[in-house]
Amino acid sequence: MAMEEAQVKRAKAVSVVLVAFTRPMPVIATITFLPLIEPR
Repeated sequence: MAMEEAQVKRAKAVSVVLVAFTRPMPVIATITFLPLIEPR
């Protein structure tokens, strides 16, 4: 149970990091414009 959960979390983290590094512009745009689009 714990092993599988750790592997899934690791895989998700790796995929997120890969997307962030391979496609930085959409990530930067999202981080920059999301607070403006989403009123708090």
